[in-house]
Amino acid sequence: MNVIEETLILTDDCDCFKLTSGLFHYFIQTARNESDFFKVGLVFYPESKLEYGIKLLNQASKSNNSLISSEANYFLARIYNENSQYLNSAIHHYNILTTKYPNNLIYLYYELNAMINSGFPKEILLKKKEKALDSINKNSQLIMNQSNYFKKLFSELKF
Repeated sequence: MNVIEETLILTDDCDCFKLTSGLFHYFIQTARNESDFFKVGLVFYPESKLEYGIKLLNQASKSNNSLISSEANYFLARIYNENSQYLNSAIHHYNILTTKYPNNLIYLYYELNAMINSGFPKEILLKKKEKALDSINKNSQLIMNQSNYFKKLFSELKF
């Protein structure tokens, strides 16, 4: 517990602490908000603030360290994707990831799924889906089971 408390106050020292503290604040407060059972279980954890967690993650997403910025963008995208009011923010963060990692099938899948839920035109969705399928077909590092899994995953997306 001491390590958590110590790192929560070091957010100005390192982008890594912005990432970890942002995740702590967001997820601990989310758990506290979801049920009294979690609230009781987390009573001895430090105070947490959901909005502050999002703010720290946004700061970490702009880090010069690509690992930190990628992780922060991924978590922001997933967080925003949970609420239909924030799908455009989710798509923004997924787009940062798919631009930086154009062959990452997981990022492509989540981005396409968010775009579908946001009501993007069918032509744009089809182009994105074809790009993902092309990436699967050209990826020599995927074994057949992985390739088939991703093809199935993308083929099940309806729009």
